[in-house]
Amino acid sequence: MQHLPPINALRALDAVARHGRFVKAAEELNLTHGAVSKQIRQLEEFYRAQLFIRTSTEVRLTSRGQRVHKAVAEVLQTLIGTLSEGNQDELSGELRLLMPPAFAAYWLMPRLPEFTTLYPEISLKLESSPEMLREPDAAIDVTVRYGRPNWPDRDVTLLRDISLFPVCSPELTLGRNPLAKVSDLKRFPLLHEDSGALWAKWLVSARAGMQSVKSNHYITDVHQLLIAAREGLGVALGDTVTARHFLKSGALIRPFKNTIRSPYSYYVISGKDDQKTQRSQAFIDWITTVE
Repeated sequence: MQHLPPINALRALDAVARHGRFVKAAEELNLTHGAVSKQIRQLEEFYRAQLFIRTSTEVRLTSRGQRVHKAVAEVLQTLIGTLSEGNQDELSGELRLLMPPAFAAYWLMPRLPEFTTLYPEISLKLESSPEMLREPDAAIDVTVRYGRPNWPDRDVTLLRDISLFPVCSPELTLGRNPLAKVSDLKRFPLLHEDSGALWAKWLVSARAGMQSVKSNHYITDVHQLLIAAREGLGVALGDTVTARHFLKSGALIRPFKNTIRSPYSYYVISGKDDQKTQRSQAFIDWITTVE
């Protein structure tokens, strides 16, 4: 079966084409301007063509965009007619989600009201598990996992690649013996979410040249790891997804600029197409396009 673009991206194309402005389209769809822009970029990558001409005052369709929009508008009208005939039940009822606690708390929750506004008839049942590589549960509709894509019997979509960098309480950079340079890390406990391989990789990239550190603590749940760093237990490796909340509030800081690419990424996992409900597909389309 030929791969099709996400339905939410097609809705964004239709809204932008009708309004001629991203802001108006975002208002209609209850999305942010950035989310609509991202969906349009995804469509342009899918069709390998520019669909809109963007100026400082308006957005208008290219000739290719006009042809695509005509087809999209017809498809959307057909879908609306079908839903009005009684298939709306597919976009209502319970949607079962499973994801890591830190991802759920610090990335998903600030964005989730957008999804519930789009699909008010869907009831969410969210479970969390800190187990990074736990096998996806068939009883769960959509799973978000931090790991490597090794689930051949499931549909797997890359959600986020992440970078890692040291984070700590601001208190550790103050006082008589502050954390001021990379070599100072040997005087502070290091907090690990794994056996120590990630910190070892970062220390090599930063050319730390350290033979030993004061102590090591191992906390496999990223949620608890970040809280431990916030409370001053030591220095952790934060990532671009889950540490953002703490950095924005000032509860954690980045003492050094060096970053490394994590060997793991966040993935969205679900059943194959013939096992997937419209509720699941709607959530997948949304989570993979939201900023």
